[in-house]
This record gives sequence, C-alpha cells and structure tokens, in this order.
Amino acid sequence: MKTLVTGARGKVGTATVAALGRRGHEIRATDLHRPVFERPEPGDPDYMQADLTDAGQAYAVVRGMDTVVHTAAIPEPTGNAPHTVFQNNLMATFNLIEAAVRWG
Repeated sequence: MKTLVTGARGKVGTATVAALGRRGHEIRATDLHRPVFERPEPGDPDYMQADLTDAGQAYAVVRGMDTVVHTAAIPEPTGNAPHTVFQNNLMATFNLIEAAVRWG
C-alpha cells in the first residue's frame, strides 16, 4: 500500500514511518524541513520536502497515494502567534483533504 506520512520528521511522524515500514508499506514521507538522511538507503521512504499550506505542493505529495496519515502540525507553544498556528494547521489539513478528494 502506498502511504503518505506528513510531518515525517516530528515525533509522531517518525514513529509512524517506522511502524508502517515494518508492515511493508511503500512510504512517501513529507515535512516542511529537509530530510535527516542525505543519501537514501534501500528501504528508506520516498522523501518530499513540502509546505502543505501551499495547495500545489499538497497536491503533489498526495498524488498516487492510497492512504494519508496526517501528523504534520505546528504545536503550541512555538513562539508563533496563536492565529498563525491555527491558520497554518487549518490550511495544511484543508489542502490535504482537497488533494485526497481530487486524486481519489
């Protein structure tokens, strides 16, 4: 099964990628930041750096996936204004839902 995991560098995302990998999922991992591995090894997830608040980038990471596990978020407290945190988290989730509906 082709599975997208958002927020792949976070605590929950990292654990999710590992668990799904052990179960044989073909994983596309995405995060706002660069991957921690510079040279992918066999079995590493397909990594795409993306800003999910950008609809085009959200569409690109969702395309071709069977399932989406959305763990990406800006948690509180981050030093960001609450409105900014809410807006970013809401837009990323909205864009992923739109992309999933579009790509089926």
